[in-house]
Amino acid sequence: LRAVPAATACALLWTAGHGQSAGLHWASLVVVVGGLAVAGWRAAERAVTWRHRREVLWPLAAAVHQLAGRHEHEPPGRYLHVPPDWTAPDSPPVTVRLAPSFGGQPGEQRLVETAIAHKLGASDLSYSWHLAGRRPHLSVRLRQQPPARATWADPAVRRLVERAAEPAPVIGVAAGGRPVCADLDAESPHVLISAATGGGKSVILRTLTAQLLHDGAAVAVVDVKRHSHRWARGIPGVTYLRDVEAIHHALVALRAEGERRNRLVDKYEGEDPPDLPRMVILLEEANATIGRLRRHWDRTRERGDPRTSPAIDALSDILMMGRAVRMHVLLVAQLATARALGGPEIREQFACRILARYTRNAWAMLAPEVSPPPPSTRHVGRAQVVLGGQATLTQVILMSDTEAREWAMSGVRPDEDLLPDLGPVTGVIAGIEPLEQGERPSNVTVLRPVPDDPEPAGGQVTLREAVEAGVLDLSLAAVRQARARDPEFPPPAGRQGQADTWRPADLTRWAANRPRQGAVR
Repeated sequence: LRAVPAATACALLWTAGHGQSAGLHWASLVVVVGGLAVAGWRAAERAVTWRHRREVLWPLAAAVHQLAGRHEHEPPGRYLHVPPDWTAPDSPPVTVRLAPSFGGQPGEQRLVETAIAHKLGASDLSYSWHLAGRRPHLSVRLRQQPPARATWADPAVRRLVERAAEPAPVIGVAAGGRPVCADLDAESPHVLISAATGGGKSVILRTLTAQLLHDGAAVAVVDVKRHSHRWARGIPGVTYLRDVEAIHHALVALRAEGERRNRLVDKYEGEDPPDLPRMVILLEEANATIGRLRRHWDRTRERGDPRTSPAIDALSDILMMGRAVRMHVLLVAQLATARALGGPEIREQFACRILARYTRNAWAMLAPEVSPPPPSTRHVGRAQVVLGGQATLTQVILMSDTEAREWAMSGVRPDEDLLPDLGPVTGVIAGIEPLEQGERPSNVTVLRPVPDDPEPAGGQVTLREAVEAGVLDLSLAAVRQARARDPEFPPPAGRQGQADTWRPADLTRWAANRPRQGAVR
């Protein structure tokens, strides 16, 4: 209605100019058209404002006025400010002025946040509470999104990895190009990855493991699927374990290594712990692996043996040893329930948790301190990294198999003389200094001796002798072909005349974990 007088004045001016000189006539016409355009623009602007008030401002006021301590009949404009373009990156925030009596308890804050998220139709919001003073208020913004992709071929992504500290591999990129890291020394010695099928679990593991190998770590890959990380086969410092019996023995041996390191740290007199080589256990499909370890122990344990699998006990001990011994577990599970992981105390050892394509149940189980849960997304490579009670939306770095292998092998190689032997452990845990009289750590499990290997005098065999003695259930030609092609084939331990010799235990472990036919690259 306010535009009507302006349009009327323009019309009168045009009429007055009609019949006068041509210049005045056309000038009047321009003024009339301009006035009508301004009037139409102002009318459209008011229509947008009216629609914004009706669709956004008033419903939001109806939902939060009581929660914010405002009177029901108070005009919303007095305590609510919602810019029409509030979703734009440079827009002012949505502001809610709270009553001075607003207490600000966590439960009250969550109710206000939930109401705002529902009425604005956006759940990925950041909330900034300002409760001090006479004018408490809440500022709400739409969170910035990470980049759509973060590939190793991107120079900016590669620079983030190159600049990262050795104990803090980069998981991915957050909004603003900020790197999201898992600091294994300062924040979280172990990392839990939970995602549904297709959520990128193996991609996350590949990205983290390649960086750790580049910096000189040794890695034990526990993979009952046998082929999840073919890119890591044959890399120095990598032990690939596929067979459940070999996995059982390796976990027990790693627990022994942790005990040995604990004693070294205990005897060390310096302020900082000794510089031990970093050891990483990459545990794929924990649900299936721990189930198989249970069934394996049920089949093989004898009278007098503990009911719980020593391998599962060993995993629990490794998780509880902490950062001082520089042993870390990267564990993957579709649904990381306490029962699937061997107990609630195991799950609680993971301060850093990465969730992708999660359900509400999975979020409530693994990140209950972050509420309300952010929405899950099907965007490829998107994950929530939960650390210290905060969830960070992250675009995981994508490394191809070739890129991961090249990066892992281009860095520092671990000193294999300092790494533990992951073969069978016999008697009281091996590798630990003799105990004092009467001393017996409570977490040491006595295992029955494993059967003696069929080896001749001298302890080592040639490949021909290994085949003839039954150490290897393969033909001599197949063994020789595997030695030439398989990067995981064990190196010789000595020589007998002109022939190389091997320890039977090394050959047996390789045979149990060797790839299936056609899997050798």
